[in-house]
Amino acid sequence: MQSHSLLVPFLALAAAAAAQTPSPMAVPAANPSSLPWPTDRVLTDVVGNTVWATTATWKASFAADGDTFVPCLGGDVPSAPVRFALREVHAGSKLLHLGDAAPQLAGQRITQDHGGVREQFDLRQDGVEQSFVFDALPASGAVQLDLGVATGLAHASDANGHTFTDERGGVRYGNA
Repeated sequence: MQSHSLLVPFLALAAAAAAQTPSPMAVPAANPSSLPWPTDRVLTDVVGNTVWATTATWKASFAADGDTFVPCLGGDVPSAPVRFALREVHAGSKLLHLGDAAPQLAGQRITQDHGGVREQFDLRQDGVEQSFVFDALPASGAVQLDLGVATGLAHASDANGHTFTDERGGVRYGNA
């Protein structure tokens, strides 16, 4: 698995599964997109200290030690997870102390309170929108977030954000 570090210069980010084409070898019952998924919400469950979320095109887990997003690339394709973990937050020249953050589910939003910053994930059919909320900053200046990323997918970046892909599709982590 490859590890990357993304320095995020702003407060809101989004991840979404890339468009997929059905595999000609997929059996309809094994193809998640053929299942009767709800279109008005993301399905969620809490197991222990982990929140799980899923739609027909992606699934994700949220835990104190990091969050994993998995696009559905076809029923005959092995999983291609992308794991994200908030490592550091700088406000100007000050480093914020980050505490452990067990995920809390309320409706279609997951919140992880790290102390100086709350990480929020709004669950949508087309992906997950991640934002960072600060009640107060210890110093003026730029806010910089350091996200650890681990995946076996190839990484590329451009003016619109970051992509983690293989020949079947992948994940886009967009800019704010």
